Amino acid sequence: MSKRYVPVALIAFLLGGAAATSILLPRGDLETASLRGEASNSGVRLGADRGVVHVFRAGEARYLVAEGSLDEPMDVPPGRYDVRVTLSNSADHQSRWIRDVTAAAGRVTTVGASFATGELSIEAKVGAAETVAFRLPDDIDPKTVKQARLDLLVA
Repeated sequence: MSKRYVPVALIAFLLGGAAATSILLPRGDLETASLRGEASNSGVRLGADRGVVHVFRAGEARYLVAEGSLDEPMDVPPGRYDVRVTLSNSADHQSRWIRDVTAAAGRVTTVGASFATGELSIEAKVGAAETVAFRLPDDIDPKTVKQARLDLLVA
């Protein structure tokens, strides 16, 4: 296997004058890989503004390597990573981990996360009996809802 090299110029100031020297470094040492996170919610692909992607060294969740929006390729050194995709528009900021992702030099590696969130509609009538109606979207089975949060603002 032949190695490709890239020239790197070093400038040294000697005795008030400049001397230029070139050395060669293996090209592979300078190449990067790219990771891109995607997410879907109930089967619908989410746009860049709907989530955040964090890239960590594999097995080291305290060592953040890169951070970006969904669908945004992030340059990282080639290697193995753990990727966390977080919904930024959900009330509880749900996250999914994708572990041990290999990012190869010169390539974009895409990882995906699936979420199942929904909206809760509330109807209340002033002056009516003390009844509040809750309605889940038609495509959400109430038996599959594991967690819900209700924020009620009364003006």
